[in-house]
Amino acid sequence: MSTHPVKLIVCIALGVWLGLVATAATGIFAYNTLVVGKVNAVATAINHLSPHASRAENTDANADTSSMFDKYKQNLMDTQAQQNQQTAQAEREKRISGPKCQFWMQQDQTAPSEKTRANVNLFCG
Repeated sequence: MSTHPVKLIVCIALGVWLGLVATAATGIFAYNTLVVGKVNAVATAINHLSPHASRAENTDANADTSSMFDKYKQNLMDTQAQQNQQTAQAEREKRISGPKCQFWMQQDQTAPSEKTRANVNLFCG
């Protein structure tokens, strides 16, 4: 009894592929059933409890949390503005120290004209 090697290879490849598909389907099913189901159950429980408990007991805590969050947002905006300003200053210094800007500034000092002023404005900002 001899079998063709091609048939054997095809059967093994098909078995491996079907095994991978079955494993992936089992993983997806388990994830949807266990993880997502529990998350939805917890979220539903929190929604049922939160209107009653949080309004009566945590009014001061919510105010403190809100003010802390507002301070955090303000600090974040201040830091971002400072970084933007530093970046703009660095870009301005880089433009001024660039060779094209230096060339046109020298040209404007030696022979001022509308063209040299326009190029100084263009390359030096």
